Amino acid sequence: MIYRDPAERRRRADAVATHRARYGNVCPGFQRPPHRATDLTAQHADALVLGGAPDQPLTVLCRACNSRHGIAARRNKQTGVSAGLSLIHI
Repeated sequence: MIYRDPAERRRRADAVATHRARYGNVCPGFQRPPHRATDLTAQHADALVLGGAPDQPLTVLCRACNSRHGIAARRNKQTGVSAGLSLIHI
């Protein structure tokens, strides 16, 4: 699986580090306003398991917003609607 690949793990860690350097410990939020968060994670805006490209830019969200985005993406894939993620791409 690509998300377990050492190069991809490094790319994700770099994305979070770059985000923290620019914005601090702030999650841009998904379906909620930006907020302070120390549990930031890098993710693909279009989930790999839903057909997203492995080399797409990464976005950074806290774990709760990342989970919320994943649920919305899966639900919206079933209905053909976009999850509506417009974030800072790193």
